[in-house]
Amino acid sequence: MSRGRALAAVPAAETLAAADQRAALMRSLTGRGPLGGEWDAERLLLVPRPGGRLTRTGPCPVAGCGRDRPGAGPLCGWHDRQFASSGRVSVEEWIAAGEPRLTQRRRLSQLACVVTGNDGTSCPRPGIGAAGLCHAHDQAWADARRTGEVFAGFLARVEPLPGFGGCAAACCYLKASYRKSRLCVVHYRMWCEQGRPAGTDFADWAARVRQPANGRVVSLRGLPELVRLELLYAIQVRVHEQIRTGAGNIRGYVDRLRAAGVASLTDYDVVRIPTNPIARSGGFRTPAVGGRVAADAGGVILPLGHLLLGILVRSVPLRNRLV
Repeated sequence: MSRGRALAAVPAAETLAAADQRAALMRSLTGRGPLGGEWDAERLLLVPRPGGRLTRTGPCPVAGCGRDRPGAGPLCGWHDRQFASSGRVSVEEWIAAGEPRLTQRRRLSQLACVVTGNDGTSCPRPGIGAAGLCHAHDQAWADARRTGEVFAGFLARVEPLPGFGGCAAACCYLKASYRKSRLCVVHYRMWCEQGRPAGTDFADWAARVRQPANGRVVSLRGLPELVRLELLYAIQVRVHEQIRTGAGNIRGYVDRLRAAGVASLTDYDVVRIPTNPIARSGGFRTPAVGGRVAADAGGVILPLGHLLLGILVRSVPLRNRLV
């Protein structure tokens, strides 16, 4: 019997009861997990930090950087390229001289617009421009700059604007930047690139669209509670066994689960997950549970989705599955 027919044969009340029972089981297993501050339970975000238990890599030594050091290198990739072109021999001397430059991906920033009113209230819209302004204030500043106005004078005369709330994409943790679509800058661009779906098509698109590609955040928003809890449990097992689980390794798998609309991680067809021997594509040449190497008979390294599913199946009884 196909998966769809099997689901149809189960009364709705029984299906919901089984889901609730399994969710209760997973809540009991994840309640006191080892992630600590790297799991934001209120916002449903994994926030790997340099030197933390998820990435298991050291932080870049440049003050204010906040990036991981890949491998055994002394710097993050961004500052390693800067140092290589600096002509200096010593990283310590380069840092002490104040030469490293910091950068911020404004499109992924969660900082608010820098405009503040006379009463001290700030503009709640996200600061996306180079000057830390929201989209509307950034356009207004571009016009003012052409007339010769200085930035300080511009900030003194403009007032905060009303916010638009959170981005309409189910996965998103950023504030909306656009009034009509209620999308952040990242998802607004995706929406435009994908033909600007409207009506019910927009609702379906917003429920399944991928999250922003941010190495510092993995969003578990927009997933059924059971799927989210199963993911957390499997990740916690990996953390307990001191196996690296970086943001870039898991984000794509989470997005596939959300797009597929599965009710449980065990319902997802792992055949959909491409195998790839390249670690940057989500594969691992590291031991899985029980010390077994995560490779199939042909020696292809399995991506993280296979490993998480394997942890879940081996560790948690499946008698409470939905069918």
